[in-house]
Amino acid sequence: AYIPQRDRYIANDSSINLVLTGTLLDGNSDLYNALNGKKAVIIGNGVTPADFTTPAGEAFVAGAPGTLAGMAKFAVSQFHPKKVSILANDNPAGHAGVALIMQPIFAKANAAVKSVFVPNEANGTQVQSAMSAIGAGDSDVFVSILTLQSCIGMYDALKSLGVPPTVVTTGLCFAPPRTSPLHRRAHPHPHPHRRPCRTPRPPTLPHQAPR
Repeated sequence: AYIPQRDRYIANDSSINLVLTGTLLDGNSDLYNALNGKKAVIIGNGVTPADFTTPAGEAFVAGAPGTLAGMAKFAVSQFHPKKVSILANDNPAGHAGVALIMQPIFAKANAAVKSVFVPNEANGTQVQSAMSAIGAGDSDVFVSILTLQSCIGMYDALKSLGVPPTVVTTGLCFAPPRTSPLHRRAHPHPHPHRRPCRTPRPPTLPHQAPR
């Protein structure tokens, strides 16, 4: 009885314009439903599926939960997929990230999801086999949440399969492991129109010993 009274009070109080929540494990869906369309809601620490799927507000979460939710929401808003393939590492974090954070967001957008999990140290052959098993090449969006070691294997698998899906991934796989093989094929020298240069040594200050 107390929680519904609280929700109605907050929703109907004209002096309240913004609601900032902390960690809510119970009653958060009821709160969001009561506030939806009436108050702006910032979810300070999203940990349940409702925190990432409610239209009442937005979860601004640092670290992995915020990253995974952001990837799923980005994929939905930018590409409007009907079929999504997710490749993740076979560990508790990978399984929880897919099941608790990403899948609810895609399900709300009516996107069918197929997920597969590979070992943390998976090689290109293992990754390729896993991607083939879920039909990654036929998906509208392919999502990867992998450790750094698996990123090159993912790239090799994409090349071997010969499929060009839309890939949504983290900064780990977008950085050197994902882009360097492409760049090296196009430009054997990192900067073909520039001469190699060395970083100049900083000047020696009076209180510093020469390096």
